[in-house]
Amino acid sequence: MQDRNGLLWIATESGLNIHDHDDIKNYFHDKKDSLSLPGNNVYTLTEDSIGNIWISTNNGLAIYIPETDNFQTRLKTPIFSSIKIQGGILFGGNKKLIIYTYNDKVFKTINLCQEENGSNDWRINQIRQLNQNTYLLSTVQH
Repeated sequence: MQDRNGLLWIATESGLNIHDHDDIKNYFHDKKDSLSLPGNNVYTLTEDSIGNIWISTNNGLAIYIPETDNFQTRLKTPIFSSIKIQGGILFGGNKKLIIYTYNDKVFKTINLCQEENGSNDWRINQIRQLNQNTYLLSTVQH
């Protein structure tokens, strides 16, 4: 993903890389550092409408803090997909959608399945907007 400042963000299964045309900087999870990535398997990168970079990993969701060049973990649950929406951002997880709104600055969870256990474990791996109020969710069983 290329952000509004021209930086190239590269999600990998072993951390995050940021290329600034001159150099590549690598970021990894460090269990001794609460301001590192929450996990090394980076699933998605999303720049929201106010310029925040959201990083979803196997161990949670973080936001990049450019002033200190580190990360703030916002959720400690795996997030597999995301999309900008009016007034916030929509995240896809295990059998649930999570909405973050800029005004409230809170996460609201919509559980899509009553059953938490069982063989029907699935996650939302893509979210696409079809029109103003309709979204298409792509799921995969895991």
